[in-house]
Amino acid sequence: MQTHPSRVFRAYPIDNLGKKFGHLTVLRETVMKNSCRYVLCQCDCGLKKEIQWRSVRDGHTRSCGCLLRSVHLSPTNGLPKIPEIKAWYSLIDRCVNPEAGCFPNYGGRGIKVCDRWRHSFENFYNDVGPRPGPGYSIDRINNDGDYEPGNVRWATAIEQQNNTRITIRITYKGETIPLMIFAKKHHLSYSMLRQRLIHGWSVKDAIEKPARVTKAPRIQRGLNSV
Repeated sequence: MQTHPSRVFRAYPIDNLGKKFGHLTVLRETVMKNSCRYVLCQCDCGLKKEIQWRSVRDGHTRSCGCLLRSVHLSPTNGLPKIPEIKAWYSLIDRCVNPEAGCFPNYGGRGIKVCDRWRHSFENFYNDVGPRPGPGYSIDRINNDGDYEPGNVRWATAIEQQNNTRITIRITYKGETIPLMIFAKKHHLSYSMLRQRLIHGWSVKDAIEKPARVTKAPRIQRGLNSV
């Protein structure tokens, strides 16, 4: 029997009613849509809006949308740069807002936004340029560096995955490259290379020594086998 949404609310109540997240104050729970819980929030601008609870809780939604609407950019060909504005606002939020869900990995560890971008979207847009297309987002080239000209690019999800702090990089024959990319490029087993390096192998041995081949045991056949 299908559970009524109101029963789900009573079983797992939200304990943050009345709490403020960014510019939003959570007033009450409203509905369940596609297995997602929604809450009624009041924005600092006065507007009330139903928003997905997880998005509010994790810091992905910080206002009713008025913050983005308040950012002005002279349009090119009559079209506002909405994806770029969102990227600009998000990078600032995760560096300066302690309530943002991802703040500990950015502002919490000292990552800053340069003054040139902190107070001007136009400067950010002029330095970084338009988003190349869907699937691209802002990426810092040096993950320990700040958001500033020369250290920021538009990158795909795969490029960002290969540029995280936990990515294993190797230097082989003068080339420094993520281990996963090297393995794919040379048709080698990533898991084998990774295990060898973890167990203390040199980069040269890990790459150049052939994998040990284990022979399958011979099956002894009986005299009456067919």
